[in-house]
Amino acid sequence: MLGVRKAVSDMDFCINIKKIVTIEAVNPVINLDGHQEKSFNKAELPKLDDLKPMQRRRLSPFAKLAMHCALEVTKNENQSLVSVFSSRHGDLHKTSTMLHDLALGEDISPTAFSLSVHNAVAGLFTIFTQNTQASTTVSAGKDTFMMALVEAYIRLKTGKHEQVLLVHSDQSLPSPYSQYADELQVDHAVALILTKDSNVGQRLSVKKYNNGSTATSTSDTSLSELPQALSFHRWFSDIKKTQELTMLDKQWKINRSNIE
Repeated sequence: MLGVRKAVSDMDFCINIKKIVTIEAVNPVINLDGHQEKSFNKAELPKLDDLKPMQRRRLSPFAKLAMHCALEVTKNENQSLVSVFSSRHGDLHKTSTMLHDLALGEDISPTAFSLSVHNAVAGLFTIFTQNTQASTTVSAGKDTFMMALVEAYIRLKTGKHEQVLLVHSDQSLPSPYSQYADELQVDHAVALILTKDSNVGQRLSVKKYNNGSTATSTSDTSLSELPQALSFHRWFSDIKKTQELTMLDKQWKINRSNIE
């Protein structure tokens, strides 16, 4: 008789953040379905002046957000970094448009399709920056940003890398899908350089609770409805907030300490 498989145990680790860059839409608008979201209009998107015009033309609004943060956070780095890119929905606006075209019996562009896949931005970043290091793309529902952080930690834990680039991006859901939103819809991207050097940046202690256990919380409840990456960034960048952050129904607990 087969026994019951034991659930995954609690997980905890420490990691240091060397640099962080973010971009997010701040002006609320009402979309076509009557739902509130925060989205960039075309004029507000990053200009990406460091890229060639031909390169910029290949980028959708979603890709521009991710590329902006990735280029900014790595601007003064003297070496290519192994990278982890993450997004809950990917370039869903592009995918939604292609599905609409298919429904109308129209052909879709091979280029549009190739740039809609979940690792497209990671690939473009490595091409544009001539970065030959390995790259991973993560998607894990509402837990996407934190699971990308776990992936980055694993990369560092192998001992093969001193630093890892983590880039997360998402947009407000396109109109056909906005009725299914389960968190605030905000165009945003966050990029971090994570290091195993415990004397650099700000040190985080991260704990993931499983087996039905949850963290006790003293963190700011105003962050609870935000996407994980934005919740994390607002907490991390505001020194007046509590030293502790809990997320996803108290399944994650993060504590921070400054490096003297």
